[in-house]
Amino acid sequence: MPEKWAAFAGGQLTCVTAAQHLGLWVRDDDARCHIAVHSSAGITLDRNKVRVHYGAVPVPRSTRTLIDPIVNMIVNASQCVAFESAVALADSAVRSGFVQRAELRRVQTRSSAFKRVAAAVSELSDSGIETIPRIRLAAHGIAMAQQVKIAGHRVDGLVGDRLVLQFDGAEHLSREQKQIDARHDAELQLLGYTVLRFTYWDVVDLWHEVEAQILRAIAQGLHLESAAA
Repeated sequence: MPEKWAAFAGGQLTCVTAAQHLGLWVRDDDARCHIAVHSSAGITLDRNKVRVHYGAVPVPRSTRTLIDPIVNMIVNASQCVAFESAVALADSAVRSGFVQRAELRRVQTRSSAFKRVAAAVSELSDSGIETIPRIRLAAHGIAMAQQVKIAGHRVDGLVGDRLVLQFDGAEHLSREQKQIDARHDAELQLLGYTVLRFTYWDVVDLWHEVEAQILRAIAQGLHLESAAA
């Protein structure tokens, strides 16, 4: 149990381990238990099983809980996992109501990694499977608007005027949901939109193919209003 490591070290669960404990979306596949301890703590733990965070954090820790405060958790994640993974975790925390985006942007810390994450946080991602494409496309200078309402339904992403991106989560498998999605996709296409729909596994395991398709669509001008004329 992760809690035993935190209790043994006199610390708290933090980073991706604490996020998983709270039910937040976590992309990182690190199987180690992440714990936070005081910088002066003299402990020796199995590094193959435990990742210890010693750094200073903005929120004072209580000795009465085994879970690091949410802000500290995100600060540690921003310095531990990939940028997009940290943003996905922070997006999930905001979406779940654990913290507000404005609060994250006001946090006083010297961590440039955290400041970068806080600046990228969105309140609109239903899960990390929407955060990751947003961050990766932004690296190409491509802005993806989120949760835009079109034809009575919200789409996960909209590039330009006409390129709709839909990202299905790992649990997005029911027959009823697939029928609803197919009807909405057809309606969007009849209205002149180009719809590209991807699965969780496409984004996580085959991003190079997803990216190539999106860039090909943009190269053809399918994101532009004029393309539908």
